[in-house]
Amino acid sequence: MMNLTGSNYSNTTISSGSERVLPPGYSTVHLTLTVTIVTIIILIIVGGNLLVVVAIYTDKNLKSKQNWLIASLAVADCLLGLIIMPFSLTNEVMGYWYFGSVWCDLWKAIDVLLCTASILSICLISLDRYWCITKALTYPRQRTATRAALMIAAVWILSLIVCVPPLIGWKNPLPVNDYPLCLLSSELGYIISSCMGSFYIPGVIMVIVYYKIYKAATERARKQRGNNNKKAKKKDKTDKELYGLLKNTDTKEKQETVTNMPTKVNSMTLTDDESTWPMYQKQGVNREDSGQEPETGNGTIDEQDIDLDEANEKESTKSDTTGTTNLTPNQEEIKHAEVYDAVKDLERHKRKLAKARERRATIVLGIVMAAFIVCWAPFFTLYIITALCNCIPDIVFDVCFWAGYCNSALNPIIYTVFNRDFRHAFKRILCIGQAHR
Repeated sequence: MMNLTGSNYSNTTISSGSERVLPPGYSTVHLTLTVTIVTIIILIIVGGNLLVVVAIYTDKNLKSKQNWLIASLAVADCLLGLIIMPFSLTNEVMGYWYFGSVWCDLWKAIDVLLCTASILSICLISLDRYWCITKALTYPRQRTATRAALMIAAVWILSLIVCVPPLIGWKNPLPVNDYPLCLLSSELGYIISSCMGSFYIPGVIMVIVYYKIYKAATERARKQRGNNNKKAKKKDKTDKELYGLLKNTDTKEKQETVTNMPTKVNSMTLTDDESTWPMYQKQGVNREDSGQEPETGNGTIDEQDIDLDEANEKESTKSDTTGTTNLTPNQEEIKHAEVYDAVKDLERHKRKLAKARERRATIVLGIVMAAFIVCWAPFFTLYIITALCNCIPDIVFDVCFWAGYCNSALNPIIYTVFNRDFRHAFKRILCIGQAHR
């Protein structure tokens, strides 16, 4: 996405004796301020997105297929700050293109490629999130490494399709000027098609998908409230039945009951909605090949979570080892009650953790999408208008143009603020760097 301010200087002549060394309209203070601010933005874009890529590559808690999509987004944003923005800044402050026509064409194409890849990556992340919620039982199995790689490849192929046409002739010839210029294509057909492919179609998809995510989350919360009311009425009855079952069995049968209790508790006290994540765990749905923690539709479960079957097996082994002849009936009943309460607490803790992560992931996605729309919508709107009329003030277009680039700086900041795993990984990486220094 190339700034149009170069057109301001198309009729200006350069003479060897000219005293003007700054672009028209730029004071020394203005120029210094512009260079300083844009340089800081570039450093944030490159450094922040590079941290995201390194964190995903090195941190086992972040090596999930879902985060591959975030890595693709970070790569596009990082390259944008590294390859495109320094030349945009140079062109802005000099007022003309210094680097030749060949690099001008390639630079504009790479700019469109990276901006489109960044936008389509956000769209893909929203679709992935939607499938996680609406296909909670099947999608984690379908999200293989091959599928994730194909989705990322599709993003970059579509981005190439958008950026290539000007390279093969779909553009207007540049006017003859005393200053060499590197301008965006003013061909109306390409402007409309590129804006549709780079922004409007992905933007509409993201808005629709996020609305469906919100509706699905609202419906799940409504069902959950109803299930909680039903559970509250049945809780006392269920507890009494289970306790009576424990009390009326002999010592050997009690040991067997304790061993099998988690399965019975799950089936008798948990609703389908609440017990979703334990079902993933037992089916082996969410174990990543890389050692990633169990994954639900919203992310990963903490390492502290305990496999209930394993815990029960240990409890049974412990009972067999120590024997029961030394336990009085009252002691045995107390032991069974403690195990039962512990199982319920573990189930409750895991459900709360999974739901909290799901809410947090949905909120982060919403913030990323809002930042994307706020940053890019003004530019793509004005880009179409400038093809129809020369009625947009240069300063307005400049602000909207650079606001689009700023979106690439916001994404790593959003993940740092709202994602604990990324935050911990960033701290670890930065501390390692300080240790070497």
